[in-house]
Amino acid sequence: MLKQPDEFVSTTTEAISWAAEHYRLLVAVGAALLVVLSAVLIVRNIQHTQMVKANELFGQANVAYNAFVDPTGEGVDAEGVRHQMVFKTEQDKFSKSLESFELVTEKYPDTSVGMLSLMFCGHCLVKLGEYERAREYYDRFLKTEFDDLFMRQLAQSSIGETYMAQSQWDAASQSFELLSNEALDSLRPSILFNLGMSQELGDKTDQAIATYGTLVREYAGNPLAKSAMERTAALGGSPFGSGANPDEPNIRLMPMDQTLDIGE
Repeated sequence: MLKQPDEFVSTTTEAISWAAEHYRLLVAVGAALLVVLSAVLIVRNIQHTQMVKANELFGQANVAYNAFVDPTGEGVDAEGVRHQMVFKTEQDKFSKSLESFELVTEKYPDTSVGMLSLMFCGHCLVKLGEYERAREYYDRFLKTEFDDLFMRQLAQSSIGETYMAQSQWDAASQSFELLSNEALDSLRPSILFNLGMSQELGDKTDQAIATYGTLVREYAGNPLAKSAMERTAALGGSPFGSGANPDEPNIRLMPMDQTLDIGE
C-alpha cells in the first residue's frame, strides 16, 4: 500500500522528464549495450562452431587411429565383418592418424580436443618408432590447460615408456618414479611394474625387488602382481621382504581387466 502517492507520482514524473531530456544519451547507451551483447553472442557462436568442427576432425582422426589393418586391402576380419576404413600396413595407419591429429592441433589448438590431439600425436609417433618426437608432443600436451588428471598422468607414463623403448633405463626409472607415489589407482599398478622393469634392466636389482614388492602387496588383485612376483623370484628375492609374512600383506585390492598400452 502506497502511503505517499504524491511523492511516488512526483518521483516517477521526474524520472520521465529526465529520460525525455536525455533521450539521445539513453539511445546511445542502449545501442552500446546491444553492440556488446551482440559481440558476446557472436564470440560464443564462433566458439561453439569451432568446437563442433574440432570434434568432427578429432572424430575422423580417431576413426583412422582405430582403423582395421589388412594387407589385402579387403578389410574383412576373422569374423567376417567388413570394415569401412582399412589400411594395408600399420605404418600407413598411424602416419595417416598422425596427420589427422596434427591438423586438429593446428586449426583448433585452444579446444579440449585440440589439446588432447597432442597426446594422440605422441601415441602415433610411438607406433611409428619416433620416440623423441613422441616425447615432444607429450611435453606439449602437459603444458596445456587440459585438466583431466588421468590423461595427464597417462601422458607422463607414456614418456617413461618411450625411454624404455629406447633402452634408456635410468631416464625411464626417473619418469616412473616421479609418478609412482601420486598416480591414480587405475594407473599405478602399470607404473610400478614399468618402474620395476626399468630398474631391473638397469641392473638396480634391489630397487627392482622393492618396487615389485610394493606392487604385489598393494595390488594383489591386479594381473601385474603375478608378473611382479615372477620377476622377483627370477631375481632371487621376495616381494614381501625378508622376514615378512606373505599371508599378511598390506593389500589394496585393485581389479584390473587389462594392462595399459599407450598405443591403444
